[in-house]
Amino acid sequence: HAESLMDEALAIFGPDRLLFASDWPMMVRFADYADWVRAVEAFVTKHFLSVAETDAIFGGNARAANPRLPPSIKRESK
Repeated sequence: HAESLMDEALAIFGPDRLLFASDWPMMVRFADYADWVRAVEAFVTKHFLSVAETDAIFGGNARAANPRLPPSIKRESK
């Protein structure tokens, strides 16, 4: 179900307006944090998003909306 919601959000807003998020720690009933990150990484890969678009979703868009956020920590791609 999450994937269909993500498909719709991407279609409506585009990658320049999406933010990675989780419901951690509540989500651990269904998946651990690493599984959720991998699921979102698989989602952006499935949609052929560029490295720049992926980086934007995983933090760049949030930093653009709030410049006081700290610089990102390099995300390990799997």
